[in-house]
Amino acid sequence: MLQEIYPDQLDNSFKQKEIHDDAWVVQVSKQGLLSKKDGKYVRFYTYKELQEANIHFKQIVYGFQIASHDVFIGLDRTMIENYTYTPLRTFIAQSQQVVSYAASSAYHLAQWYRRYRYCGHCGSAFHHSTSERALVCEVCGNIEYPRINPAVIVAVISGDRLLLTKYAGREYARFALVAGFVEIGETVEEACQREVKEEVGINIKNLRYYKSQPWGVSESILMGFYAEVDGDTKITLDEEELALAQWLKVDEIGDDFSTDSLTGQMIQNFKDGNH
Repeated sequence: MLQEIYPDQLDNSFKQKEIHDDAWVVQVSKQGLLSKKDGKYVRFYTYKELQEANIHFKQIVYGFQIASHDVFIGLDRTMIENYTYTPLRTFIAQSQQVVSYAASSAYHLAQWYRRYRYCGHCGSAFHHSTSERALVCEVCGNIEYPRINPAVIVAVISGDRLLLTKYAGREYARFALVAGFVEIGETVEEACQREVKEEVGINIKNLRYYKSQPWGVSESILMGFYAEVDGDTKITLDEEELALAQWLKVDEIGDDFSTDSLTGQMIQNFKDGNH
């Protein structure tokens, strides 16, 4: 999965760091991430490369360190003319794993900084805390922390078949599993049961936790579960959410699913008999 970079690590502890020549700089616009082609991969610009190109951001904040690389986020949203911006999912697919993981995490932070420029209580401008990763309103005292959306992924199994889905109305068109966000007042386990029932009309049992994954694409923490069908296997499709849902055996699944995501690993586990 994206975050499995051992022995390298991501250090997301809050620090006050000065930017330096070798730092990676991430800028996010509506069109994607500022990117540079490097052989067959895409990557970030270093601060030195941006300085040499006379590119300056009004505000740059330290994000985290990954594999000994300091990652900073340029908070300007305006695109730089004649430079390439790559959509996040494409950037992840076309970069080396450490860079992909950095892109997902930096995007998550960049979106938070963009959305929370002003206090939702009194409308005053937020200021960056100097002691923790938080945005502080100095007028009313409101504090905002990075938003993380909890979501579940459920691999539903019926004997030798796995329930695979495809989303409706989304750019991502490969196979997926039943998934959705946890709602107010419910447990993670209840969210799994609800999402499966809502999207495909099926009841589940024997829910087993597998793994989690930070997923900056949707600013989420994903939690993966395996479950068995409970009763009828007939699919009643929620056509607003899904374009397709079907039961497939191992030899019918193929490879039309992502390899960097929790979903992809869970599908591969089923194919390998490791579920």
